[in-house]
Amino acid sequence: MNKLGKAIFLDRDGVINHDPGDYTTCLAEFTLLPTVVNSLKTLHDAGYALIVITNQGGIAKGLYGHAEVAEIHAHFRQLCADSGVEITDIFYSPHHPDYGESLSRKPGSLMIEKACAKHGIDPKKSWMVGDKTRDLEAGAGAGVEGILLPVNGDLSEILDQLISCPTKAQIMGDTLQWQAEKHETFLVNGKLTDETALPNPIRNRGFRYADGFFETIRVVHGKAQHVELHFSRLTDSIRAHQMDHPESLTLDRFTESLQALCSANQIQAGGRIRMTFFRDGGGRYTPETKSVFWVAEAEALEPNVFEINEQGLHVDLYTDMKKTKGPLSNFKNLAATIYVQSAIWAANQELDDALISNEQFQVIESSRSNLFLVSNGVLYTPGLESGPVGGVMRAAIINVALANEYKVYECNLTPQEMLRADELFLTNAIRGIQWVASYRTKRYFNTTSRALVKQLNATLLS
Repeated sequence: MNKLGKAIFLDRDGVINHDPGDYTTCLAEFTLLPTVVNSLKTLHDAGYALIVITNQGGIAKGLYGHAEVAEIHAHFRQLCADSGVEITDIFYSPHHPDYGESLSRKPGSLMIEKACAKHGIDPKKSWMVGDKTRDLEAGAGAGVEGILLPVNGDLSEILDQLISCPTKAQIMGDTLQWQAEKHETFLVNGKLTDETALPNPIRNRGFRYADGFFETIRVVHGKAQHVELHFSRLTDSIRAHQMDHPESLTLDRFTESLQALCSANQIQAGGRIRMTFFRDGGGRYTPETKSVFWVAEAEALEPNVFEINEQGLHVDLYTDMKKTKGPLSNFKNLAATIYVQSAIWAANQELDDALISNEQFQVIESSRSNLFLVSNGVLYTPGLESGPVGGVMRAAIINVALANEYKVYECNLTPQEMLRADELFLTNAIRGIQWVASYRTKRYFNTTSRALVKQLNATLLS
C-alpha cells in the first residue's frame, strides 16, 4: 500500500519504450527510451508509486499473446529493480475496438480506477503521463490530471513539473495544464527533422520558378491513406517534370516515412500531409540538375473519416481563364495560377467553388477537386486527356464505384450535360466527396454521393 497516496501513471509504448509506430510484439522489439530509468528513480525517490497503464490491442488482433507481454514486463521490472526502482504495478488491456468493446481500454478509465482502489491512491495527488490524448482522457475519467509528452519524448523534461511544482490545486485553479513543448516535425528527403533543416524559403527553384509539384495525402486513424495511388502519381510527376527519381524513394520507404511523420506529430486520428517536390540545385530557366528535393509536413484534421457535407455546394463556371492541355496538366504543379484565380472569383461571387473548363469549352474540374456527374445511376467523369488533374481520390472513387457495381465512364463533359444530370459531386484526397446542390438554375440530389462516402470509408486502412 502506498502510504503517501500519490502515483505516476505511465503509458508504456512511446513513454517508457520506443514506439515503432505499430506494436511492440516481443522482447526483442522492446527498447527503453534513454532517460526512462533515471527519471523513474527520481520519481520513486520522491515518494510516487509507479504504475504502468497500457493498451495492448495486438493481443486481440493475434499479433502476440499474454506470454510475450508478461516477458516484456518482467524484463522491464528487472531493469528498474537493478537501479533501485520499484514498479508498483502494471495494468494492460488486451482488447481492440475492431474485435469488441471494452471499458478497460483507454480512453476508458477502468484500469486507473482499479489501480487507485488496489493501492490506495488519491487521484488528486497523482499524474497520468502519456503520448496520446486518449491517455489523458483515461486519467481525466478517473480524476487524474494528465501531462502529454511527444511520442518517444524525454521523460526527464517534465520531472521538475511533476515534483517541484506548487500543489495541483493551485495550478489547476488557474485552469492551466502543463504540456511538454511540442515541436513540429518535418520530413526532408525522407528524414525526420525540425524546421532548422528546411530549405531556404527564397533560394530554391520551387519558389523562384515553380519548378515542381506537390501531393496532399489524407490521414485516417493515424495512417496515410491511398499510399500506393499517391506514390504512383508522384513517380509519374517526377518523370513528367524531367527529374531523376531518388533511389531511396521506394514505396516501402515512402510508406514508412509517412507513418513516422504522423507519429512524430502525434496524429492518431484524422490528418493531412502536404508533400512538396522541387528540383534541387541552381540555374535560371535552364536548371543545373535533375535531382529532387522534397519536404513533407503533417497536421491534425477533423473529422477522422470522410463525411458527406450536409449542405450542398453552390458552383458556377469560371470563364476568365481556360486550362491548357499539355504534358503536365494531369499533375498537381506548383504553378497553380488558374486554381488560385478561380477560387478568388468563386469567393467574390459568394459561391463554394468554381468549375474550370479547357480551351475546347469542356468542363474538366473545379478549383480544388475532380468532377463527377450521375445520370440514371451511371457515373461520368472527365477523361484525363481533356486536362484535369489525375486526382488520387478520383481514382479511388472509380475503384469503389466499380467494386459496388456502378457503371463509370470517362468522357468529355459540357455545361449542357451538367444541366441534364441527376447529381453532381466533387472529389479530392482531403475532403473525399462533396455533393453539389446547384449549378446555375439546376438543383441536384445526393443519393449516390452519400452511398459512395460510406463505401469509401469501408476501404480505409485502420
